[in-house]
Amino acid sequence: MKRFRVFFSAEVDGPYKAGDTIEITVRFSEEVIVIKTPQLALETGVCF
Repeated sequence: MKRFRVFFSAEVDGPYKAGDTIEITVRFSEEVIVIKTPQLALETGVCF
């Protein structure tokens, strides 16, 4: 499994609702070959 080297977003902190788009950038520690549709599981943390 490849590891993330850098993961960030230019979006501001704050509440988001269903349907909002949050653009993210992911950089891997080595070359990644994508086959079919890429998927990325995210841990969203705790909602307040």
